[in-house]
Amino acid sequence: MKEKKLSEADQFVDLLIFEESFRQEYLRLKSIKRKYTFLFVCLVVWNIYFLYVVWQGTTRYHYLSFLYRVCLLAGLSTLLLFYLSGLYHDTLVQPRKFIPQANRALRHYNVKLVITNRGWLRMFRQLKPGEGLRLIVSSKAGTMQFREAFEQYREEYWLEVQKNAKKEVPAKKDQAQNQVRQQHRHHLHHQKRS
Repeated sequence: MKEKKLSEADQFVDLLIFEESFRQEYLRLKSIKRKYTFLFVCLVVWNIYFLYVVWQGTTRYHYLSFLYRVCLLAGLSTLLLFYLSGLYHDTLVQPRKFIPQANRALRHYNVKLVITNRGWLRMFRQLKPGEGLRLIVSSKAGTMQFREAFEQYREEYWLEVQKNAKKEVPAKKDQAQNQVRQQHRHHLHHQKRS
């Protein structure tokens, strides 16, 4: 049986699809980690505050002191359940291990995932299509020309995607403006009838 050799363009498309599926999973895990990190920090702050208040015992009202103890017990129980249910591992530990585990699995295919756009400011800006994660082809997998051609193909592809996205935004904006105009005309027409 003869194997059909894929053209370079087909290989590039397959690599881009592969890269995009990893990127989507990485961004999903990052989003989950961000949400649950906020929850975990809130739980820890809650417990520290109520532990301090109960420890100091500064209130002279018995009911308030009882309420503080109940809040501390509820916070500690929630923190314990968060850990014992596996949420801590699934939402805070696993997302950190995604890239190293994926790279261990991809080593046999001579490709590697690399995180791009590191830094504190990355949290405050929207990622453009194709940003955040890159699939790097190892020197064992192909020649230097193949790797350079793949990098060029990837750059051209994402530039084209960005151009198409920019074209769609004004079209959607024009559609929204036309809808507002039509609603305004319709409203004026009904006002004149009344």
